[in-house]
Amino acid sequence: LEWLGSEEPRLYSLALRVHGALPAWMGPVRALTWAQMILETLLCSSEGPPDRCQDQAASCIAVLVANCPASIATDWVQRALAPICSPRCCDRASKAPLWLLARKLAAALLSPWSPA
Repeated sequence: LEWLGSEEPRLYSLALRVHGALPAWMGPVRALTWAQMILETLLCSSEGPPDRCQDQAASCIAVLVANCPASIATDWVQRALAPICSPRCCDRASKAPLWLLARKLAAALLSPWSPA
């Protein structure tokens, strides 16, 4: 996971390309399991505003999800972003990484280059 949050542009670019190809290589269900692990491990693991590593992790998740069939990705996206709508879940600061992911997903899914 170190290269996913790398400060080195070449490694981060590679991470984006790899995550875009994961659904084809692993199948969408297994790829979304990987996305969930990134979400729990890197994106939602710290307090405060999202940092560069979390921003890059959100981008990799968004590219991965955008390359999954909508019929499979929709369920995962709804579960991943559900805490945003729950007043009981967590405070505003701990929802910041999820809002970051929501913005990245919107950009990736609405992109004219998106495969979906």
